[in-house]
Amino acid sequence: MKIKRLKILTSFRGLPAGYEILFNDVQARNSIGITPICFVGLNGSGKSNVLEVIAEIFYYIETYHKAPKDKLKSFQTGFGFEIDYELPRVFVMSARTSWDELNSYLDNSRTNPIIKIKKQINEYPQISVMANEKVFTLRNKDNNRNEGLLPARIVAYSSGMNELLSNPFIKMDFNYFEDLKAKTGNDSLAMNRMFFLNYDSNKLIAVSNFLFDADDYDMSSFTEGQKATDFGGIDLSVIKRELCVEDLHSFVINLKLKKSLPLHSALNIALSNLKKCATFINESTRETKNDIFTDIELVYWVNKSTKEAFRYYFKTAYDLFRVFYFLQLLNIDLISQDIRKAVAAATAGSYDNLSDELPKHEASNLAFRISGISFYKQNSALLNYRKFSDGEHQLLQVFGSLLLMDTTGSLFLLDEPDTHFNPDWRSKFVHMANESIDKERDQEIILTTHSPYIVSDCRRECVYIFQRNPDGTVSQPKSPDINTFGTSIDILSDVVFGKDDTISELSKKKIDEIRQMPLETLEDIQAAKEASRVLGESVEKVLLFKYLITKESELKNDKGI
Repeated sequence: MKIKRLKILTSFRGLPAGYEILFNDVQARNSIGITPICFVGLNGSGKSNVLEVIAEIFYYIETYHKAPKDKLKSFQTGFGFEIDYELPRVFVMSARTSWDELNSYLDNSRTNPIIKIKKQINEYPQISVMANEKVFTLRNKDNNRNEGLLPARIVAYSSGMNELLSNPFIKMDFNYFEDLKAKTGNDSLAMNRMFFLNYDSNKLIAVSNFLFDADDYDMSSFTEGQKATDFGGIDLSVIKRELCVEDLHSFVINLKLKKSLPLHSALNIALSNLKKCATFINESTRETKNDIFTDIELVYWVNKSTKEAFRYYFKTAYDLFRVFYFLQLLNIDLISQDIRKAVAAATAGSYDNLSDELPKHEASNLAFRISGISFYKQNSALLNYRKFSDGEHQLLQVFGSLLLMDTTGSLFLLDEPDTHFNPDWRSKFVHMANESIDKERDQEIILTTHSPYIVSDCRRECVYIFQRNPDGTVSQPKSPDINTFGTSIDILSDVVFGKDDTISELSKKKIDEIRQMPLETLEDIQAAKEASRVLGESVEKVLLFKYLITKESELKNDKGI
């Protein structure tokens, strides 16, 4: 998965109509492993807006592909865009597109196809596939709006309070919930393609990953050359090392199921399997004025047998996560119809943070939740999930999702995934990604950051500098003029962020005050030296002392000393 070009035909938040990004050909980056596409620049320069518009585009295309024929008219919206992206040839072929001619052509081709989508204002999207020099054009017919031309998964994360990036994912979750309610027992559950990572989803990811920890697989049954990761195992070595965590100790699943909202048959089977893996089960039925509820508590004390049971019934960590995800969608039933209608009516780029509009329900009222998660520390002490610091939660979330969502053809949109990291973790971010991810996975990672440490581990071709013009508009992003890989963070701070000082503003102001002190006598210079002793070691302090020594030498020469 590689995005080649992006252009918006209508303004989107801070981005003007006609805003375009041509992504560099970054095939050469494989020589140093996985390098994310890195958006850098000052606040308000449009970095996050680009991630938001990409998410909105794929939300539009996903819902367009899923829409019944009688609903197509609603897709002639005022949102206009063009996007070109490359998908792995094998992925498109395995998706069984409805174009026999395309499949036949790809079967004899060695290049990956490029999907080109153009959505004019108030028109249907025009979708085509280019393989080598041959172009296949999609017609707007029901059976030709093919999901095989979409990324396998779109996964997003935002560390900020202003989670505008989450908006299309919230809308998509509401769509998935309505689809889940409408399904009969014989219908398959729709493929959930779009995931937004928040605090609650992180619990699902952490539990799923640790139950399929590759270190716990019995290697004696494998043939030579096989690895646990070949059979669904998750290599958690980076996460366990950095968090000093050894294993999952326990967790609890609580469900409050309504008779008026029966589970899909596939989820009923999954629930039965969850019960088979549980250490204790508490189940009861209660009747209220409006409904009948079944309250279920599943307690898990995790050991080798627990993990073997989960692997038997759920096969892979992602399969387990997907069950958790569908069960968590049941919580949307607690949201009023008015709010659901307002979310459904929200159009691309024209609304504020939808997450602010969603009510916060008491945990005890939720239809599904995972709680009581605890881990063994490496010293065998127990650590509750809630006791992790913000940075530890962020590492568990970001790298846990990279490990879990391992499907070829996936796209990750990470808005400042390092904000809570200490300098050591920021400097190791790209390295840890390479330790975690098989570089043969054909995936795209696009992230925004203010950290020169991350930029220093990225190739110049993968770095895009965003800037705001003096009139408040944003300019087209550009590649840096210097080689960024391995470049000093001091140089990158200057080139990328326009910060040529190596110290902070208050201490810099102190140095400026000392420079402005009267230096007419040797006593004045001595007083300035004494004043500078409050400063720690820095290049700026060295330059200040050189300045004072020069002034001192000039005074001594004038006095003949």
